[in-house]
Amino acid sequence: MKFELLLTGLAGLALGVGATLLMVDRAGDRPDAQLDAKSALSRERVDQIETRAAELDERIRTATEKITDRDTQISALQQRIADLKAEAELDPLGSEADILPAPAAEDVPGLAKGLNAYMGKMMNSEAGKAIMRAGTMQGLKVRYADLNATLGLSDAQVADFLGLIADKELLGMQIPGSDVKMDGDGVLGLSLDMDALAKIKQEETVLNDKIQAILGEQGYEYYKTYEDTHEDRQIVSALETAMGDSALPLDAAQKEQLLALMIAERDGSMAMIDGMEALSADFDWEKAKSEVAQRNARVLGHASGILYQEQYTMLEQLFEQKRSMMDMINMAVEARKPTVE
Repeated sequence: MKFELLLTGLAGLALGVGATLLMVDRAGDRPDAQLDAKSALSRERVDQIETRAAELDERIRTATEKITDRDTQISALQQRIADLKAEAELDPLGSEADILPAPAAEDVPGLAKGLNAYMGKMMNSEAGKAIMRAGTMQGLKVRYADLNATLGLSDAQVADFLGLIADKELLGMQIPGSDVKMDGDGVLGLSLDMDALAKIKQEETVLNDKIQAILGEQGYEYYKTYEDTHEDRQIVSALETAMGDSALPLDAAQKEQLLALMIAERDGSMAMIDGMEALSADFDWEKAKSEVAQRNARVLGHASGILYQEQYTMLEQLFEQKRSMMDMINMAVEARKPTVE
């Protein structure tokens, strides 16, 4: 009997010790689990920080590449300016006497006065025109690179084609009789010699015929379509430039989508309304401005699905700048209309 009691006591003691050990072990599990949870959370945060750091590194790398590209472009432009000066046999300072050997603008019939006097003297100087034409050609090579590749033009055809386009560009720079000045109230006034403008438009027609001879009928139609959408590409390019140094640069997909949207929403509305046709006395300005305003509103209505807010706001500003330009040209034409007494 005593032996049985002893066994019972030992069994009870063993159960008690086991229970105690189990309680200690479970008590130890709780802080370990908490530590594991905290460790997992910490690892998740570290992963997030590392991902964000990688994104920032990529943006820094992209920005550095853009800065390097711009520095390269600036160096190339500076070299081109130096080459043009050398070709024109100008002194190192490029003195005005060398660039502008013509008489003062007011002494040359038909040349611009006021703010356009400098341009007037440039266009009356062979050296000045040569410099402007060469500079224009450089820009046209970039502007028409896609078109030239699509049409498969030879190097000789490209040179002739761009030369004619450059001549057309220079026509727009030598509109005689222009006078731009500010009155006492700070209002900008403009006027144009419409007879001289008509002559320039005739010269433009001759240049267009020569362009058609180079491109052929089908190529010329493609060129006209390309020209009609040039303003759209200009705005997209301006938006890309404006956002280049921001935190939200315009990417390739956005550019493609926005350009396609702008072309689609043109829908037969006035194209290049600030071109030669817009300077005609019978140009329907009210219709043009109404169509452009409606078209821009349609573009903005869809652009919110393509652009970030900062990009969208910049596009609105570019459209507003274009509207202001239209108003200035409209003022120039209105100033030349005869008054009814």
